[in-house]
Amino acid sequence: WNHVYKVPFEQVLDLVSSRRVLLVKGEAFVASRDIVSVVICNFRLRLSRHLTENARAFYAKAEEESERLGPLLENLTNAYLGPSFSS
Repeated sequence: WNHVYKVPFEQVLDLVSSRRVLLVKGEAFVASRDIVSVVICNFRLRLSRHLTENARAFYAKAEEESERLGPLLENLTNAYLGPSFSS
C-alpha cells in the first residue's frame, strides 16, 4: 500500500531539498513512507508556538511571583537529576 498525500511544500522542505517529493503549483506530493516528515514539522511548529505563548504568560506574571518562583528558577539550572556522563 503506497498512498500519496498532498501538502503545502513549506511543510516538507527537507524532502524538497532531497528531491523526495513531486512539486506541482506549490503542493508537494509525499509518499506514505515519508509522511513522518509532515508530522515532525507540525509538532515542531506547535511546540515552538506553545513555548512562546507560555514564556510570554510567564514573564507577564514574573514580577508578581518573583518572591515565590525566583529561588526555584535560579537553582533549576544547577539541579540535574540524570546520570553523570563525565569521566
